Amino acid sequence: MTQDGDYWAVIPVHDEAPTIREVALRTLRVLPQVIVVDDGSCDGTAEALAGLPVVLLRNRRNRGKAMSLWRGARGVVTLDGDGQHAPEDITGLLAAARRMPGQLLIGARSRHARRRAPPGGRVRYYANRFADFWISWAAGYPIVDSQSGLRFYPRELLGKVKVRHGKTRSFVFESEVLTGRARDTDVRVNYFGISDYYRPIPEIDSWIRRRIRMCYWKQWRWVRTKVRNLLALGTSKRQAILTAISSKSYWHLSKTLATRTGMTNDWLKSQGLISVRALWMRAHGYT
Repeated sequence: MTQDGDYWAVIPVHDEAPTIREVALRTLRVLPQVIVVDDGSCDGTAEALAGLPVVLLRNRRNRGKAMSLWRGARGVVTLDGDGQHAPEDITGLLAAARRMPGQLLIGARSRHARRRAPPGGRVRYYANRFADFWISWAAGYPIVDSQSGLRFYPRELLGKVKVRHGKTRSFVFESEVLTGRARDTDVRVNYFGISDYYRPIPEIDSWIRRRIRMCYWKQWRWVRTKVRNLLALGTSKRQAILTAISSKSYWHLSKTLATRTGMTNDWLKSQGLISVRALWMRAHGYT
């Protein structure tokens, strides 16, 4: 763990209750100063951080990532809260930042690795390639992995940033910094290679958990049974009833606030579920 108090990790999140606690815990092992900016979440994201030594800032409504970063800190490492990045890569990113002071560093995944994705991931791959092309065109120079959320923003850059925020701005801030529209002067951009195989793991792990929640939901069958079981698992009475009487599909309801706060990851583990993410981390020496 680095003891340099000049570095902070900022994790903007929006409805990331299933993953944020683990991301924050692993980030704390690398940096002792962590800020989590809850950008209008309504799924219990803030509650998932209970007991952790992190600074929690909350926007009452979703104001976009630009506002979240600005409210966090100046001179920071940023990473997404959905588990797609390995927080252990922060150590190498900071080492690169010390070698290249004043430069914006992007944690870039290799193009080949981004293409190796689980079902549905290829759509994201081609969307990112499309974004890379147009952002590179607007910036006037080639940019690799422009959509990566793992970055190091130097103080020199954040001191010049003109932040425009709001839900309609969303993640535009990250692109505007690269193209120069959010700052007065140019800043050099560099890259740091990060873990290639981590991104699919949280997606696969999340899909398995959601599938199991769906199977439990289908097995419970009757409204009374669903309400009783959800209440026993700690879901609020209102959420339990609204979810139990819903006519939406089993798959849709497996990702609602009621099922995720009731059938938590810890509860699924107590039922015997083995985490694919935990196995991957153990195999790669992260635990």
